[in-house]
Amino acid sequence: SEDSLCRLVQAANIGEARSKAASIGAEIKELSNGKLWVKFVKDPIAVHPSGQRCWFNHMSWDWLRFASPKAPSSTGICYGDGGELTRWDMQIVRDLAEEERVAVAWQPGDILWLDNMLCLHG
Repeated sequence: SEDSLCRLVQAANIGEARSKAASIGAEIKELSNGKLWVKFVKDPIAVHPSGQRCWFNHMSWDWLRFASPKAPSSTGICYGDGGELTRWDMQIVRDLAEEERVAVAWQPGDILWLDNMLCLHG
């Protein structure tokens, strides 16, 4: 709804929300059922302040729709051209993430500090 979108982008009204969305390249449309549709196409590779290129997006979250019958039919994540992600596409992402996984041997009192851009955390 317009109210939830305004809260999400910290805007006072839908006009300000649309303006903020446009400033980052996002598009907002109101559907005939009154719901809002948001399109934001972004390169999945980001550049860390160190200069290192890294995977930085929410594609791996879309695995939920394949992993659980209770998950929504789609989290809305798709290819930039609108093409649907398949189970095979998601398995590649999961396999790559698994290859890079690092186990941490926790000890009482330990604190783990993660760089949000360089770590696929969860």
